[in-house]
Amino acid sequence: MTTKQWARRAIALLLIAALVLVSTVDHQVQAQSGGNYFDDVTVGGDLDIYGTGVIRDTDDDTVQAAATSGRWTLAGNATSANLYAGATGNAVAAGLYGATIAGGGTGVTGDWGTSGTFYNIINYDGDFSTIGGGLKNTVSGGYAVVGGGQSHTIEQAAWWGTIGGGQINRVRGPYGVVAGGFGNTSHNGGAVLGGTQNTALAQYSGSVAGYRNEIDSVASMGWIGGGYCNTVGTGNACLGSTNPFNRITVGGGTGTYSLVAGGDRNAVNGYSDSILNGFFNTVSNEVTATVTGVYTSGVYYEWTDTPMNSVEAEYDFDTSVATCNTAHNSILGGSQNTIANAGILTYTQIISAYSEITPALVVGCYSGYGLVGTGVSNTITGTTAQYTTILNGFDNEASGRYSTILNGYQARAVGEYSLASGRYARALHDGAFVWADGEDAVYSSTVANSFNVRAGGGVTLTTSGAGLSLDGPVIVDGMAFTYTNPITISGVLTNVRLLFYQVP
Repeated sequence: MTTKQWARRAIALLLIAALVLVSTVDHQVQAQSGGNYFDDVTVGGDLDIYGTGVIRDTDDDTVQAAATSGRWTLAGNATSANLYAGATGNAVAAGLYGATIAGGGTGVTGDWGTSGTFYNIINYDGDFSTIGGGLKNTVSGGYAVVGGGQSHTIEQAAWWGTIGGGQINRVRGPYGVVAGGFGNTSHNGGAVLGGTQNTALAQYSGSVAGYRNEIDSVASMGWIGGGYCNTVGTGNACLGSTNPFNRITVGGGTGTYSLVAGGDRNAVNGYSDSILNGFFNTVSNEVTATVTGVYTSGVYYEWTDTPMNSVEAEYDFDTSVATCNTAHNSILGGSQNTIANAGILTYTQIISAYSEITPALVVGCYSGYGLVGTGVSNTITGTTAQYTTILNGFDNEASGRYSTILNGYQARAVGEYSLASGRYARALHDGAFVWADGEDAVYSSTVANSFNVRAGGGVTLTTSGAGLSLDGPVIVDGMAFTYTNPITISGVLTNVRLLFYQVP
């Protein structure tokens, strides 16, 4: 269309608007401008064009806009006119202003439904809101947008909410977004990009896609990338009301800053925890303790060397009960892996130079920093299981702080700084290293800071001629071999060659 034609259309609309302004009674008229007529125009306080209403070019009498069915309505008011088109049942509630329904809606049944009507409606607080098209969409919040699709709802509290398309999506709170998909829900500024029956109920949370994933209302800044029935927060519809995450926290919010990237029925209910993939993996537990004499609950760094591996605890000053959840843990994949390493931390802290109590007792929570790489049924558990790692294997368990299980079957790392790997390897003491072969028997450490190897096929050390240095006696099957200068060996040796060096 040329610039000249656009200008003529604008002039024609202005003439119609002028006609509306001088009309005080609803009636059918034939509006005329420049020798051309606008048929079937209903004029009153508003401008309605029904049926075969047209706007013609004043130069060549061609039709520039027409309503061959449905309606156009321009509802004037002192603030900003409402404009709605499409099916005759589409409507903007009285008293609103600046609202737009571009089209869509129908009162006819079809593939989209076999009963009822399917009109688009803007009502309640829907000032300056827009419905682009589609069927049976309802906007009740201000400055909100539904682009298209069917049976969407933006609730009255959901100002600035957005639904792009899809079917039966809902925005319940301000700034929420559902880009598309089916049956998705946003609340408190959460965003759902697509998928089916996903919910992002927490403040600034997000769900990318998938099916029946849930970010609970307490899990601010939580994120789910996709998958099926994954959870960030305190509940999941897939698991039902008996799900252990269905509980009320004292405050703060579980699942905050947490992430489930994908997988099947993974659950995170801690602070800044993550699961990247797999199924039936869980990062969650809660511990409580009575702590009296607490000045405050928090994490402060200004006046003392507060442990940097702590997060704020939930503390009830009426009952003196502190509550902590898991924090800063990750599961990369696998199945039925669990991290449950919440712990309560207390310490004294100079709050400020002007504190009434100096130093003061502060209660906080340990940050877990636990990691499960993959495998099946591996568990990091216990109030002292921070900085703990299980890389792979089946039914392994680590509970000591800074402990590690490299791989294995039913291996255990209980002591702090301990390491276990292999079949039934048990590092039970602090600093113990336990390496077990494939024998079907438990192999455990017996003392702290020990190096323990079970190798039924023998031990080979290749040093390229550098040799082996020992700073203590050699013990073989309980027999101690000692040496003086010259070397004297007591005991029976068969096919053994030993070279001893005097240790200063």
